Amino acid sequence: MTDQLSSHSWPGNRLHEAFHALIQKTGLALNSVSTINPPQKTDNRSLDGWFEDITFQAGLESVSVESTYAQLDNMILNAGPAIIKIYNPDNQPGFLVILKGGRKLISIISPDLTVIKMDVKIISKNLCRHLELSASQSIKKILGNSGLSDAHQSAAEKAMLYQQLRSEIIEGCWLISLSPGDNFLKWLRHLRIPKYFFSMLFCESMSHLLMILSWLVIGKIILGFSYNLAMFTIWALLVLSIIPFKLFSQWFQCQMSMNTGLFFKQRLLFGAMHLKQDEIRDQGPGQFMGRVMESEAFESMALDGGFDVIIFVINFGIALWLLMIACGWQACLVLLSWLIGCCVCCMMNYFETQKWIQHFRNMTHNIIERMAGYRTRIVQESMSHWHDEEDCELNEYLRLSNQMDRTSLILNPVLTRGWMIMGIGCVSFFKPESMELLLISIGGILLGYQSFCLLISGFSSFAVLLCSWQQVSPLFSAAKRYTEDIPTHHISDTRKSKYPFILMRDIAYQYIKNSDFELVIPELAISRGDRILIEGPSGGGKSTLSAIIAGARTCESGIILVNGCNVNQTGSLKWRKTIVLSPQFHENYIFTGSLAFNLLMGKNWPPKKEDLAAAKHICSKLELDNLIQKMPEGFGQMLGETGWQLSHGEQSRIFIARALLQSAQLIIFDESFMPLDSKTFEKVLQYVLENDASIMMISHY
Repeated sequence: MTDQLSSHSWPGNRLHEAFHALIQKTGLALNSVSTINPPQKTDNRSLDGWFEDITFQAGLESVSVESTYAQLDNMILNAGPAIIKIYNPDNQPGFLVILKGGRKLISIISPDLTVIKMDVKIISKNLCRHLELSASQSIKKILGNSGLSDAHQSAAEKAMLYQQLRSEIIEGCWLISLSPGDNFLKWLRHLRIPKYFFSMLFCESMSHLLMILSWLVIGKIILGFSYNLAMFTIWALLVLSIIPFKLFSQWFQCQMSMNTGLFFKQRLLFGAMHLKQDEIRDQGPGQFMGRVMESEAFESMALDGGFDVIIFVINFGIALWLLMIACGWQACLVLLSWLIGCCVCCMMNYFETQKWIQHFRNMTHNIIERMAGYRTRIVQESMSHWHDEEDCELNEYLRLSNQMDRTSLILNPVLTRGWMIMGIGCVSFFKPESMELLLISIGGILLGYQSFCLLISGFSSFAVLLCSWQQVSPLFSAAKRYTEDIPTHHISDTRKSKYPFILMRDIAYQYIKNSDFELVIPELAISRGDRILIEGPSGGGKSTLSAIIAGARTCESGIILVNGCNVNQTGSLKWRKTIVLSPQFHENYIFTGSLAFNLLMGKNWPPKKEDLAAAKHICSKLELDNLIQKMPEGFGQMLGETGWQLSHGEQSRIFIARALLQSAQLIIFDESFMPLDSKTFEKVLQYVLENDASIMMISHY
């Protein structure tokens, strides 16, 4: 088994070739990408960095995953496309390139670029070999004196190994996937949405065709005034045949809903992380909450309304066809005229819905803002005026709701049932020539009724969809900015030594366009290992300068270079890893999560053992030992609004530790030491200055 695995694994010095073969076979990147040579060290930490760099160059994403011993087989079967590190018989690392998984077999790409099937047990056995060897020795000693047969000993050893190792963590797998910000159509193809869509369309068309045939058969039975067993059997078979097509149609709809919903959530979260600081600086928690609510509404309405529109098109087309057969083109003209009237009424409903949603959005924003500042309102606002604005907003909300409901009453019963009356009148006027044509025309009227019900339901969803898109579109569009993270230039050690670490020239930044106040930096150079203190009055531009250096804000003119390269050459992600900013207290947050997460969120999450060890060391240096000892869960203690409450000084030291743990080349502390007492300040400052990175500290007079 080991020899078979080794013959299909890639050596470490060909890892970049394995990556290129994988993305070409899967179609993740059709064009060639620049090559980054594999790292000399093949430990997981070095490989994490290499995979991150090369996937960014290709516009893709890599995720390092781990699994427990008990779940290893499932992880491998669901891993493709991925690269897994294994160990050859000589204990040298090799790499398996997984193209896709299956139920028991997975497809892998061999070094000769052939695709073969391999049993997942062969791979899991290799990954667990070192763990099982160390544990099986003690188990064999126990079972050696048990008197069991060889078969029973083997079964007992396997069960004991599973129980002993089931929670052990196994690492060394990297998933390769499209970036959530990649082309939307490319994502649809990757999720197989076109395949599901046309399959659903086929099933819906077949179910409607079978339904029409069943009408014809039952019509002949009724009009013949005789019971015919053969015809009745045909009718029953046609009706029963509709069921599987409807079930398959629902299954395809569910697949499209799940895949599209997953992508949509990933895209919005990815886009939220790529919003510019200036784009969200003037927004409060209420507006952020509104965007979350609108994103949920957009997702549900897009899927539900989209399916309604698809089925409407099928039903309406069949209704036109049936009326054309039974009553001629004049009846089709009546149906189309009624459709135009429905669209006009739906547009009226859209404008009413738009006003209602806008007011609801503003009301939600104001309520959340007041809830966030309720402590201030209690002590500083007169009790008699606490609810004045809320009452006015609720009255306007009720008025708009009544107006929208009145429009909805016209849409639902009047337009749908009105078509039934209009359709019957149309049939009476045009008078089909035979009883069969009369039944066909009635079928067309009923299908038209179903179509208008679906149209009104879908258009209502579409109205909410358009209003929600105004809030969601900035997040959706911001996801495309992931290309700014892709570096276009590799910084060599020679270039690093030739240029200053940071060089700024002719920097100009305006807070408000066409205003007189402007921050101007003629020239600033920072060398490696510098300790810089910037002091100035409040509002003098100190925090703006730090944000420009860290890449959080973009200056209107001038250049800023890090190791001789600008942000376009290094990529914004590398820039932020090189320069870390610990912002002012009101812009720095303790998130609802564990203490370990709040410390290591900027370094590595989920953390490795060495990450937790580094966090413990820094916390001890920053005088946080007593705080951690008080916490029942230690580093696993939940913090945030609903968790352990921290003082300002404790929060400040966690912010400092968070910045130090990121191992950046320049760390900027923007008034981070202000909440500390003098004794703690001296100890923390002494430890910070011992760091090898360049340090910039900002303080006011």
